[in-house]
Amino acid sequence: MKKIKATNYIIAIIIMVLTIVATYMVSKMYLDSKALDNENDMSYLAQLQPDELDSYIIDNHNDVMLYITNSETTNKDIDKQVKKILINNDYTRDTIYINLNNCSSDFYDDFATKYGSKKELLTNNTLIFIRDLKAIKTVNLNERNIKHLKDYIDKFYGEE
Repeated sequence: MKKIKATNYIIAIIIMVLTIVATYMVSKMYLDSKALDNENDMSYLAQLQPDELDSYIIDNHNDVMLYITNSETTNKDIDKQVKKILINNDYTRDTIYINLNNCSSDFYDDFATKYGSKKELLTNNTLIFIRDLKAIKTVNLNERNIKHLKDYIDKFYGEE
């Protein structure tokens, strides 16, 4: 019987270790991407409570994008698509998230009066562009117009 060289054992061990490491890394990347896809929170955006909005807009009155949802009735698919567009195009630092869950009806009236927006437009999955303390565009995001979100944002920043 022929003896197997020790270097063959070392090569086999190295191949096994590299296979295990590669499998672990691919598995971790898959789980991370899956977790990112399933994550429905808006932690990637700066969040404000409705009562903090006035002071924020006054301090940052040039350009503000508000993404408004109601966590009870929000469309999770649209939230995921908005997240993907905002992150991939580096708009997260310019966008403020507001959850209108448990918000008083006075907020809608006050917002419409102060910023010139129709309160009927302040619904779920709404993006509001504010410039110089005025709501210049309100977009109720749905399956049809979500694909144009990047265009809306680029146009907003191109109008300066």
